[in-house]
Amino acid sequence: AYAGSTTSATSWLFRLYYVLSDRFPRPIQWFANLAFARYARRKYAEERPDMIIATFPFLAEVAARARDYHHGKTPIILTITDAGRVQGIWLSKVADMTLTATEDTVPYLIERGLDPSKVRYIGFPAADVFYESINQKQVRRSLGLRPDLMTILLTAGGAGLNPQKVLAVAQSISTLRVPYQLILNAGSNDDLKAGFEAMTFPYAEHVIIEGFTDKMPDYMRASDIICSKSGWLTINEALVMQRMLVLYDAVPGHEEQTVEYVVGNHFGIFEPVPHKIAGHIREFMQSPELFQQYAERMRAARTNQNPYDELAALFHSYLLK
Repeated sequence: AYAGSTTSATSWLFRLYYVLSDRFPRPIQWFANLAFARYARRKYAEERPDMIIATFPFLAEVAARARDYHHGKTPIILTITDAGRVQGIWLSKVADMTLTATEDTVPYLIERGLDPSKVRYIGFPAADVFYESINQKQVRRSLGLRPDLMTILLTAGGAGLNPQKVLAVAQSISTLRVPYQLILNAGSNDDLKAGFEAMTFPYAEHVIIEGFTDKMPDYMRASDIICSKSGWLTINEALVMQRMLVLYDAVPGHEEQTVEYVVGNHFGIFEPVPHKIAGHIREFMQSPELFQQYAERMRAARTNQNPYDELAALFHSYLLK
């Protein structure tokens, strides 16, 4: 179902799901409790945890019911990594603390009824490797790329969703008539990878084509522009590395909120029409000062701030209670 979430035939179903689950989250939470209550009670009794960190919202409700069933006092910390006006099913009043990745999410959660003392902005959580200081030219050399040439990463995400659109974006990039380097990532979609391999990029000095890979941190480090679907994980990592974003697609609902966040903060652009992508990239290549403005906005917003010391201190404070 998710694989078809951005296609014209099924996107309306995802928009309907988003609207209903945003406005009426209780039925989904009720179903989750019905499905997982017995398992959660058993696991709570077995583990007697000192703290529960919930990365999936309505399962926080399940955990809270299991805790209360056993008369426990385990604190529950809920993490929200989406941006902006997050979906209603991500909200839970049972959490002792809700952590957000973006500052603008905090007033929104309070507006929707969460206790202000139990909501806290923590920043962008990503793997440690994304926070490391790196020499971009050195990374490019290690990948066989020229160290001094504009490099573009086009990624379809881990699952390689909406391959027709991704190929159309790649086709647009192929029309660039200035030297550049290109990294194409098809995720686990073998047909998309084959589509990339069948294409030609006349002005690209180097082209790297990958499927699902553990080299993504290096590919992102090597890139000046990351062209991606609006999935928060990729955007999160790109912002931590402070790379310019060109977004070409968004799942209706929650990813549209992500687009608003990126575009509204001038961290990147959204262009859903594939053949226009090359024009935007060309503009950035020809206007270094415009490109620099996006980098400055990310630096000013401290998107590369590592939150883990603060997280560790917070967790420690709960464990001491």
